[in-house]
Amino acid sequence: LGPPSAASALSQHARHRLRFVMVAPNSDRLPEPTMKIVNEHATHVLVPSEWSAGVTMHYSERTVMVVPHGVFPEFHERESPPVIPTLETLYAEGEFRVLHLSSSSRERKGTLKLLKAWASLKAQEILPKKARLLLVLTPESRVEVMEWIADRGYDQLALNIQPINRLGPRNEGASPAYLATVYRSAHVLCQPSRAESFGMTGCEALACGVPIIATRATGHGQWF
Repeated sequence: LGPPSAASALSQHARHRLRFVMVAPNSDRLPEPTMKIVNEHATHVLVPSEWSAGVTMHYSERTVMVVPHGVFPEFHERESPPVIPTLETLYAEGEFRVLHLSSSSRERKGTLKLLKAWASLKAQEILPKKARLLLVLTPESRVEVMEWIADRGYDQLALNIQPINRLGPRNEGASPAYLATVYRSAHVLCQPSRAESFGMTGCEALACGVPIIATRATGHGQWF
Protein backbone atom coordinates (compact mmCIF):
# COMPACT_ATOMS: atom_id res chain seq x y z
CA LEU A 1 0.00 0.00 0.00
CA GLY A 2 1.14 3.55 -0.57
CA PRO A 3 3.72 4.95 -2.99
CA PRO A 4 6.36 2.66 -4.54
CA SER A 5 8.92 3.96 -2.05
CA ALA A 6 6.96 2.25 0.76
CA ALA A 7 7.37 -1.20 -0.79
CA SER A 8 10.90 -1.84 0.44
CA ALA A 9 10.11 -0.93 4.04
CA LEU A 10 6.99 -3.06 4.06
CA SER A 11 8.64 -6.14 2.64
CA GLN A 12 11.77 -5.85 4.78
CA HIS A 13 9.75 -5.74 7.99
CA ALA A 14 7.05 -8.21 6.98
CA ARG A 15 9.35 -11.03 5.81
CA HIS A 16 6.34 -12.84 4.40
CA ARG A 17 6.98 -15.74 2.06
CA LEU A 18 4.39 -14.39 -0.38
CA ARG A 19 4.17 -10.66 -1.13
CA PHE A 20 1.55 -9.46 -3.64
CA VAL A 21 1.52 -6.07 -5.34
CA MET A 22 -1.37 -4.77 -7.45
CA VAL A 23 -0.32 -3.10 -10.72
CA ALA A 24 -2.99 -1.44 -12.88
CA PRO A 25 -1.43 0.03 -16.05
CA ASN A 26 -3.41 2.65 -17.96
CA SER A 27 -1.24 2.54 -21.06
CA ASP A 28 1.03 0.07 -22.79
CA ARG A 29 4.01 1.33 -20.78
CA LEU A 30 4.85 1.12 -17.09
CA PRO A 31 7.34 3.33 -15.18
CA GLU A 32 10.67 1.53 -14.98
CA PRO A 33 11.48 2.85 -11.44
CA THR A 34 8.15 1.57 -10.12
CA MET A 35 8.57 -1.86 -11.67
CA LYS A 36 12.14 -2.08 -10.39
CA ILE A 37 10.85 -1.78 -6.83
CA VAL A 38 8.00 -4.23 -7.51
CA ASN A 39 10.38 -6.80 -8.96
CA GLU A 40 12.76 -6.44 -6.03
CA HIS A 41 10.20 -6.74 -3.24
CA ALA A 42 7.18 -8.64 -4.57
CA THR A 43 6.81 -12.36 -5.17
CA HIS A 44 3.64 -12.01 -7.28
CA VAL A 45 1.99 -9.21 -9.26
CA LEU A 46 -1.81 -8.83 -9.31
CA VAL A 47 -3.53 -7.13 -12.27
CA PRO A 48 -7.22 -6.42 -13.00
CA SER A 49 -7.50 -7.71 -16.60
CA GLU A 50 -5.91 -9.87 -19.27
CA TRP A 51 -4.77 -6.73 -21.10
CA SER A 52 -3.03 -5.52 -17.93
CA ALA A 53 -1.33 -8.89 -17.61
CA GLY A 54 -0.02 -8.65 -21.16
CA VAL A 55 1.47 -5.23 -20.46
CA THR A 56 2.90 -6.13 -17.05
CA MET A 57 4.60 -9.31 -18.27
CA HIS A 58 6.91 -7.15 -20.37
CA TYR A 59 8.15 -5.42 -17.23
CA SER A 60 8.25 -8.14 -14.60
CA GLU A 61 9.77 -11.58 -14.16
CA ARG A 62 7.36 -12.28 -11.30
CA THR A 63 4.22 -14.38 -11.58
CA VAL A 64 1.40 -12.17 -12.90
CA MET A 65 -2.12 -13.08 -11.73
CA VAL A 66 -5.43 -11.65 -12.97
CA VAL A 67 -7.84 -10.96 -10.09
CA PRO A 68 -11.47 -9.73 -10.24
CA HIS A 69 -12.80 -6.42 -8.98
CA GLY A 70 -16.18 -5.60 -7.50
CA VAL A 71 -18.45 -2.60 -7.04
CA PHE A 72 -20.04 -1.13 -3.94
CA PRO A 73 -23.13 -3.01 -2.68
CA GLU A 74 -25.23 0.13 -3.01
CA PHE A 75 -25.05 -0.19 -6.78
CA HIS A 76 -27.02 -3.43 -6.67
CA GLU A 77 -30.36 -1.99 -5.57
CA ARG A 78 -32.25 -3.37 -8.57
CA GLU A 79 -32.86 -7.09 -8.94
CA SER A 80 -33.42 -6.70 -12.67
CA PRO A 81 -32.39 -3.95 -15.14
CA PRO A 82 -34.95 -1.20 -15.72
CA VAL A 83 -36.98 -1.21 -18.91
CA ILE A 84 -35.15 1.17 -21.24
CA PRO A 85 -36.85 2.47 -24.40
CA THR A 86 -35.14 1.70 -27.68
CA LEU A 87 -32.74 4.30 -29.04
CA GLU A 88 -35.17 4.96 -31.89
CA THR A 89 -37.90 5.82 -29.36
CA LEU A 90 -35.58 8.08 -27.40
CA TYR A 91 -34.56 9.90 -30.57
CA ALA A 92 -38.15 10.30 -31.63
CA GLU A 93 -39.08 11.77 -28.25
CA GLY A 94 -36.01 14.00 -28.32
CA GLU A 95 -34.92 12.83 -24.88
CA PHE A 96 -31.50 11.23 -25.00
CA ARG A 97 -29.02 11.57 -22.14
CA VAL A 98 -25.44 10.38 -22.52
CA LEU A 99 -23.22 10.08 -19.44
CA HIS A 100 -19.43 10.28 -19.45
CA LEU A 101 -17.15 10.10 -16.41
CA SER A 102 -13.48 10.99 -16.45
CA SER A 103 -10.76 11.66 -13.91
CA SER A 104 -8.90 13.86 -16.40
CA SER A 105 -9.11 15.37 -19.87
CA ARG A 106 -6.03 13.50 -21.06
CA GLU A 107 -6.12 12.18 -24.61
CA ARG A 108 -6.36 8.52 -23.65
CA LYS A 109 -9.65 9.11 -21.81
CA GLY A 110 -11.36 10.20 -25.01
CA THR A 111 -13.29 13.04 -23.34
CA LEU A 112 -12.29 15.70 -25.86
CA LYS A 113 -12.91 13.32 -28.78
CA LEU A 114 -16.38 12.70 -27.40
CA LEU A 115 -17.00 16.46 -27.21
CA LYS A 116 -15.87 16.93 -30.82
CA ALA A 117 -18.15 14.12 -31.98
CA TRP A 118 -21.06 15.53 -29.96
CA ALA A 119 -20.58 19.01 -31.44
CA SER A 120 -20.42 17.57 -34.96
CA LEU A 121 -23.59 15.53 -34.52
CA LYS A 122 -25.38 18.54 -33.06
CA ALA A 123 -24.28 20.75 -35.96
CA GLN A 124 -25.58 18.18 -38.47
CA GLU A 125 -28.83 17.90 -36.49
CA ILE A 126 -28.33 14.16 -36.17
CA LEU A 127 -28.87 14.36 -32.42
CA PRO A 128 -32.23 15.58 -31.10
CA LYS A 129 -32.21 19.17 -29.87
CA LYS A 130 -32.91 18.04 -26.31
CA ALA A 131 -30.14 15.44 -26.32
CA ARG A 132 -27.91 16.09 -23.33
CA LEU A 133 -24.31 15.14 -22.58
CA LEU A 134 -23.66 14.74 -18.84
CA LEU A 135 -19.98 15.09 -17.97
CA VAL A 136 -18.92 13.96 -14.50
CA LEU A 137 -15.47 15.47 -14.00
CA THR A 138 -12.98 16.42 -11.35
CA PRO A 139 -12.90 20.17 -10.62
CA GLU A 140 -9.59 20.44 -12.49
CA SER A 141 -10.91 18.62 -15.54
CA ARG A 142 -14.06 20.71 -15.54
CA VAL A 143 -11.98 23.87 -15.92
CA GLU A 144 -9.95 22.32 -18.74
CA VAL A 145 -13.05 21.13 -20.58
CA MET A 146 -14.80 24.50 -20.27
CA GLU A 147 -11.69 26.25 -21.62
CA TRP A 148 -11.54 23.75 -24.49
CA ILE A 149 -15.18 24.45 -25.39
CA ALA A 150 -14.68 28.24 -25.21
CA ASP A 151 -11.44 28.19 -27.24
CA ARG A 152 -13.25 26.49 -30.14
CA GLY A 153 -16.17 28.85 -30.10
CA TYR A 154 -18.71 26.20 -29.17
CA ASP A 155 -21.97 27.28 -27.55
CA GLN A 156 -22.31 25.19 -24.39
CA LEU A 157 -26.06 25.86 -24.15
CA ALA A 158 -26.66 24.92 -27.78
CA LEU A 159 -24.65 21.73 -27.36
CA ASN A 160 -26.63 20.98 -24.19
CA ILE A 161 -23.52 19.89 -22.29
CA GLN A 162 -23.91 19.67 -18.54
CA PRO A 163 -20.62 19.33 -16.66
CA ILE A 164 -20.76 18.45 -12.97
CA ASN A 165 -18.03 17.83 -10.44
CA ARG A 166 -17.07 14.22 -9.89
CA LEU A 167 -19.31 12.50 -7.37
CA GLY A 168 -18.22 9.38 -5.56
CA PRO A 169 -17.01 7.82 -2.33
CA ARG A 170 -13.62 9.52 -2.71
CA ASN A 171 -15.19 12.97 -2.49
CA GLU A 172 -16.74 14.87 0.36
CA GLY A 173 -20.33 14.10 1.24
CA ALA A 174 -21.11 11.78 -1.67
CA SER A 175 -22.20 8.17 -1.34
CA PRO A 176 -22.22 5.25 -3.79
CA ALA A 177 -26.02 5.26 -3.58
CA TYR A 178 -26.13 8.89 -4.71
CA LEU A 179 -23.67 8.21 -7.51
CA ALA A 180 -25.95 5.38 -8.61
CA THR A 181 -28.73 7.94 -9.14
CA VAL A 182 -26.39 9.85 -11.44
CA TYR A 183 -25.89 6.72 -13.55
CA ARG A 184 -29.63 6.03 -13.65
CA SER A 185 -30.35 9.55 -14.85
CA ALA A 186 -28.68 8.63 -18.17
CA HIS A 187 -29.88 6.43 -21.01
CA VAL A 188 -26.39 5.28 -21.93
CA LEU A 189 -22.81 5.53 -20.65
CA CYS A 190 -20.14 6.49 -23.19
CA GLN A 191 -16.51 5.71 -22.27
CA PRO A 192 -14.29 6.02 -25.38
CA SER A 193 -11.04 5.50 -23.49
CA ARG A 194 -8.22 3.86 -25.42
CA ALA A 195 -6.31 2.64 -22.35
CA GLU A 196 -8.01 1.28 -19.21
CA SER A 197 -6.80 -1.63 -17.15
CA PHE A 198 -10.22 -2.24 -15.63
CA GLY A 199 -13.10 0.20 -16.19
CA MET A 200 -14.87 0.81 -12.89
CA THR A 201 -17.38 3.22 -14.40
CA GLY A 202 -18.61 0.59 -16.84
CA CYS A 203 -19.14 -2.00 -14.12
CA GLU A 204 -20.99 0.55 -11.99
CA ALA A 205 -23.22 1.43 -14.95
CA LEU A 206 -23.99 -2.24 -15.60
CA ALA A 207 -24.93 -2.67 -11.95
CA CYS A 208 -27.39 0.20 -12.41
CA GLY A 209 -28.87 -1.30 -15.58
CA VAL A 210 -27.40 1.38 -17.86
CA PRO A 211 -26.08 0.19 -21.26
CA ILE A 212 -22.52 1.05 -22.29
CA ILE A 213 -20.76 2.40 -25.34
CA ALA A 214 -17.03 1.74 -25.01
CA THR A 215 -13.98 0.94 -27.06
CA ARG A 216 -12.93 -2.68 -27.40
CA ALA A 217 -9.44 -1.72 -26.33
CA THR A 218 -7.73 -2.88 -23.12
CA GLY A 219 -9.79 -3.97 -20.12
CA HIS A 220 -13.11 -2.68 -21.40
CA GLY A 221 -13.66 -5.57 -23.78
CA GLN A 222 -13.01 -8.16 -21.09
CA TRP A 223 -15.14 -6.61 -18.35
CA PHE A 224 -18.15 -5.32 -20.28
